[in-house]
Order: sequence, then structure tokens, then C-alpha cells
Amino acid sequence: MKNLLIGLILLISASHSFSQQVTNSYELIESYTVQDIENMLSGIPGASLFITPEYGVDFYRVKYDTEYLGGFTEVSGALIVPQNMDCKPALFSYQHGTTSSKLDVPSYGSSELDICLFFASEGNVVIAPDHIGLGASEVDIHPYIHGFSEAHTTINLMRATREIITDDQDIDVELSNQIFLFGYSQGGFTTAIAARYIEEEYADEFDITAIAPMSGPYNLAGVQTDFVNSGEAYATPGYLPYIILGHQSVNPAIFDDPSDVFVYPYDTLMPYLFTGHNYSMGYINSQATPIPTDMIHPEVVQQIEDEDHPFYDALVENDLLDWVPKTRVNLYYCTADEQVTYENAIVAEEEWSNTSDQKIEAIDLGEYNHSDCVLFALINGRNFFNSLNNNGIDFTVSYNENLDQFEIEFPFGNENDFEIEWSNGATTPILGDIDPDIVYTATVTDINSGCSHSESISVNPFATTKEFDNIAYSMYPNPTSDFVHLAFPSYGDYQITLFDASGKVVFQKEAIQATDVSLNVSTLNSGTYIVEVREGKSMRKKRLVIK
Repeated sequence: MKNLLIGLILLISASHSFSQQVTNSYELIESYTVQDIENMLSGIPGASLFITPEYGVDFYRVKYDTEYLGGFTEVSGALIVPQNMDCKPALFSYQHGTTSSKLDVPSYGSSELDICLFFASEGNVVIAPDHIGLGASEVDIHPYIHGFSEAHTTINLMRATREIITDDQDIDVELSNQIFLFGYSQGGFTTAIAARYIEEEYADEFDITAIAPMSGPYNLAGVQTDFVNSGEAYATPGYLPYIILGHQSVNPAIFDDPSDVFVYPYDTLMPYLFTGHNYSMGYINSQATPIPTDMIHPEVVQQIEDEDHPFYDALVENDLLDWVPKTRVNLYYCTADEQVTYENAIVAEEEWSNTSDQKIEAIDLGEYNHSDCVLFALINGRNFFNSLNNNGIDFTVSYNENLDQFEIEFPFGNENDFEIEWSNGATTPILGDIDPDIVYTATVTDINSGCSHSESISVNPFATTKEFDNIAYSMYPNPTSDFVHLAFPSYGDYQITLFDASGKVVFQKEAIQATDVSLNVSTLNSGTYIVEVREGKSMRKKRLVIK
């Protein structure tokens, strides 16, 4: 225990030592056109309904330094930049899921690179760290689910990205002030713990807008340990030796020799399979025992259950339930997840909501397994981020109850750089004579770039439009539980937005040129929603009930 604490102190002290440039090198690997992205999306059923590529993108592999064992080591990551953007893009950081193959990571073209390409093609700068031990790293083993290591590979890639974009004149983008973090499975854990480190250690350097951890193990020492150590067959039994070996690589107190923890032949087999990362997780799972604890000495299993083992101490150090988020959080999960129990999201929401003044939501996406849950989580996370993405235009719209007026404020006092237009034609920052039953939209346009961002507001969250309800369309079936169809009398250029009961945007699609549109709402919670259709300055809202 003493050695573990000394190691943690060394690692934590190292976290404050960054003042030098972290980027070592970067290279353009490939460029993709909008058509390339559309072709990739066509192979994913339903994805094109939610992702609308607007920009070609450039994919770079970045090599940079990150903290490791009291010093620094070189790691790699992906950087994807949209081409020919006039607006300021947000920075999206995607944290990948579990892999044991050295090059099965985003910057070397894993399937999760596609996720980054899709999000970047909608006008965001997207990064994805490969992590220590994987990608270009020369470290023998990845410190799997080790929060400090994974958080800092994420944070340092954010630093490297800022350096590259600032220094490279050929990368013609200027980042907005918004940062979004998301990731699935292991990446869900990394997303949350990276946000924690940023809030607690680097708040003067980064200001996160929101995070979307998806199907991650946030309660390592609690519900996730109980789930893996249940005494029953586990879908991915190789995860247990992976986390033990990964943590031992940075915390030597876990064991002196693998045989201290693992029974024969796993004391030699598992270190062989993970060291160097030459084998896939599927193969390693096939070599493990179906019940993970059968690979561990019974007395060690008992010590862990009794909370009297260095490995249990390591789990506690990486548990996230005592975090108090200062950032908006949407947790996504599926109830049939056979790898990461959905109870992680439930207990995290409960603990974080009790202590945080931010909005924390755990969102049930349905009875899907770990693999099938991915697409639903990404789509919902994307919609969540888009509802907050300001397109580089930073302003707030609020209701002044005392004066009965809506007010636009620019936090940097730069209101002269923008034009304002309300949905009723007004062009001033203050809007009075408010009808409580109308939804008003303020559109703010940057005079220099021509980029715009809109915010809708009403006194009554279920207000409907009166003056602007001149778009005729039918919507059926209503109520519905899976699909809703919108039928228009003629071709147009429509924008469809779906709001939940709190007024939050849960889905948006623009530039729809069709007379009939089908929307998949099966992933949304039951309740009443508002469907808003716009064409130019015309708009109409209807209520939709999802069963």
C-alpha cells in the first residue's frame, strides 16, 4: 500500500509539470471528401438519417508526450480537421473502447476512426488518443482503465491539437471556445475521468462544455467488480487479467510476480498475450476461463472481496463516484449490456446529481447488448452535443421576468461584431411585448465570417407559433413508439428539430429536400415532445407523444 501511495504521489506531482510544447510530430495520413464520408455512412443502417456530412476532412496522426511513471513517454493519436470552414469549430475528443491489438486504434485506422470522421464532417475538430502501450507507443503494456494515464493522454492530445492548429498555417481553422468529450465502454470511463482531471487540475487551461460517457465502468470498485466477479461466465473474461496487468505496470504494489495473483497456466499465459499487444481481445477471451476469477488464486479473490488487496486499492483510486462534476453530463447505457453493467450509469447519476449543481442525466437506450448499443449511444450523444454547439458564436438568451423581456448578452462585450434577428423581425438585443404562447428564435450572425447560431426561447416551454405557422404538414402516427412520418404538400428545404419537455434539442436535421420524411424515435424516452419544422423564416410546431 505504501508503494502504491508513493507511486500515485509521483504521478500526481508530474501532472503539474507541463510548460513545454508536447507535440513531437504530425503527418497527414489521408483526406476524405464529403462523398467519401457519405459512402461510408451508407454502410451503416440508419446513420445517414442523423449524420449530415458538410465538409471534407483531413486525418492526421500526431505523436506527442504524456506523463508516465514519473516522467514522459511518446504516444500517438488521431486529429481530424474539417476543410474550408468559415465558422469556428468546437473541439470533440473521442476516447476509444477496449482493444488489446497494438494498431487497432484510431490513428492507425481502426473502425473507431470512422466515428471521428463522421463527427468531423459535420464541422468539428475531432481528436482520439491511442493511449500508452498502443499505437506508436513503445511501452510494453497498456495501463488499462488507469485513470491518470488515460486522462493525460487525452489532455495532452488536446494541448497538441492547439499547438498544431496555432502553428500550422496550412490548417486554416480557429477553434471555438467549446470542448466536448465522449467515448464508449473503456472510452466512457476515460471521458469521465479526463473531465475530472481537467476540472480539478487544469480548469484554467480548458473549459468543457459537456461530456457524454457511454456504457462505461464508473463504479469500478462497486457494481462493475460485483458484475465481473459474480461467479458466473462473463462475456469478456480477458478484461480481468488486462486490468490487473495494466495497473501493475504503473503500480508495482499489485504483485511482485504474476504467480502471486494468477494460477497456472495463466500466470505465464496472460502476461505473454498482453505484453506487446500482439493478440486481439477476441483471441485472449478465448484463452481465458469463462469465469474470470477462476484464473485468480482463491485467497486473492477473497482478499479483493474483503477490500484487503492492493488491486482493490487501485480500483478505489480509479472509482468515479466521489467526483462532483462541474460539467453537464449525459450518461448513455443499455440494459442488456453483458460487458459493462448498466448499473454503473445508474449509480453515477445518483451520486453525481446529489452533489453537482450541473444537470446530470442517465439515459436508457433500451434492452440492447454492448455491441448493439453503440450506434444508439453515438447518435444520442451527437444530438446532445449539437443542441449545445454554438457554431463559434458565443451569446446567451434569457428571460427577464421583472421587465417581461428577452435579453441577448455577449460575454466578451463584442456585440458590435454581430447582427441580431428575432423570428418576429426585431433586430435589437432586447425583445419586449412578449406573447407567452409563442416560441421566439434569436439568430446571431458574425459580421466577419457570416456564421450564425440560433437560440429558441419562450415563457411557456410548450408554446406554439402563431404568426409563423404557415408550413402545412401532416405528422403520423401520433402517439408512436418507433417511427413518425412527416408529409409535406410540396418539395422544400426544410429543417426539422425535435425538443423534449425541457426544451432541449434531441434531434435536428437540416436541408431536407423531400415530401415525406421518416424519423426513428425508438431511442427516445416516453413523453411529450415538440416537432419544429422550418423553411426560411416560416415555422410550425406540433406536439408528438412517444409511448
